[in-house]
Amino acid sequence: MRKNRNKVILLGVCILGLSMPVYFKYIKHYLMDTKEVAITKNLHRTAINSTFPGKISLSKISNSVIDSSFTMTRAAWGIHLNGKTYSEEALITQSGWQYSTYYDKERYLSVARRMLPDGGWQKARLDYHNTTDDNHNVASIGICPIDGTIHLAYDHHGDELHYQKSIQGVTLNPESIAWDIHLFTGNLGSLPGSGSMSSLEKVTYPRFVIARDGALFLFWRNGGSRNGRIWMSEYSPKSKWKDQWQISSSTGNYSFGGTTSNNRNMYLNGIQSDTSGKLHISWCWREEDGGLGDHSINYACSEDRGLTWKNYKGVEIANQANDKRIDISSPDICIWQVDPGRGLQNQNCQVVDSKGRIHIGSLHLQEGVMSLDVGTRDYSKSALYDYWLDESGKWHRAMITTKVDTSLRYKHNRPQFIVDSEDNVYCIWNYNFDLLIAVAKRSENYRTWTELIHESGPFTSEFPPDHYRMMQDNIISIFAQDKPSQDGQNSAVRVIDYRIEGLWK
Repeated sequence: MRKNRNKVILLGVCILGLSMPVYFKYIKHYLMDTKEVAITKNLHRTAINSTFPGKISLSKISNSVIDSSFTMTRAAWGIHLNGKTYSEEALITQSGWQYSTYYDKERYLSVARRMLPDGGWQKARLDYHNTTDDNHNVASIGICPIDGTIHLAYDHHGDELHYQKSIQGVTLNPESIAWDIHLFTGNLGSLPGSGSMSSLEKVTYPRFVIARDGALFLFWRNGGSRNGRIWMSEYSPKSKWKDQWQISSSTGNYSFGGTTSNNRNMYLNGIQSDTSGKLHISWCWREEDGGLGDHSINYACSEDRGLTWKNYKGVEIANQANDKRIDISSPDICIWQVDPGRGLQNQNCQVVDSKGRIHIGSLHLQEGVMSLDVGTRDYSKSALYDYWLDESGKWHRAMITTKVDTSLRYKHNRPQFIVDSEDNVYCIWNYNFDLLIAVAKRSENYRTWTELIHESGPFTSEFPPDHYRMMQDNIISIFAQDKPSQDGQNSAVRVIDYRIEGLWK
């Protein structure tokens, strides 16, 4: 009798054209009614909540103030130093605790932590004071999960390295650690054990990257915005950094519109490690000569911790052993040609899902809009786009939104990506001082983006998310800074948490 009833249900699925999630819902209810639950073990997934699976929504579950921070009045690239895309990580979860770094209201470098899900923030003001009105000079945080050390790099725009680290074990047994300044080394001008200082004399955009096996990397730019090179080093749990090495070259010829440039900089969108340990990077080039500005969306990956790099076709393009670098002539690195007249914004975002598929967020002119003078932008005619690589090696593009912040003074329109346990991708961005979140679903092959959240601010920051809490809890945790009523006043830095509804466990 039960076999016949199963056949009836399956026939109904075929006749009605029900989707698999709908089928799972009905078959699950039928099995529960008949007490025959063995087959549910093969489904390996149950609804997190009553929301219908596949209809994703977000519920705000927390909005906690970390501290008060300063803003600037004279800065050329925005009024805030906290919460920029190029800090890579401003918020990290390890062992059930969440950590953040920022500058406080008196411009001191600070580190805070809280026990999840809703513990109070414990703050430590460190002995480093920022004095430069320049929002390049962000603070970035990294954690080595193996030895429990916290690493900080901060206050750079072509400056000598500013770095410090904690004692070992801080994130391994947080309940037993008293949170204060004495956990940290104080400011250091070198990476202990890393050898030559030459690549650390003109540092900008330091970024920590935690690999899935617990390794910790530091990437940075040595040089300037039109003649810069990306370097990296790896931290050893023996409390030492390896000798640093260069992965990109600034030289080579690029021509457009009758103008040729001989030098450039690789402006990174980000660096992530996938589940296999492969490192993924994406970037645009900014040219030195002829005012050519930013162009091209590029990609490379490394399967051996950054020693060699391959293009998206799997061909080696750089090798540290023979001083071969990624450069403008490297084959098949350009995944989408965006010419200098398309108003491309540099340093946007990227994320890598569980299958090793990279999504690259980019901001540039909409299709069909007339090109601009090279090196200029028009945000009122621009859109956010998602460029992603499928498992067959084919690149795709989808427009996310035309809701692009047009404020030139506040410079907070770069997006952020984060991915959930089912490989749905979320875009987080600042639009006219409000927080917006949209989603593209894996089940729809990322073809369309749906806006889920429009939260009124005002916020002056971009919104770095906590990728590690997402991996742990499927919660989107976002770092933000409020916009003060007047530039130059202090305002709150906070973390806003959203639970994802409608996923399967």
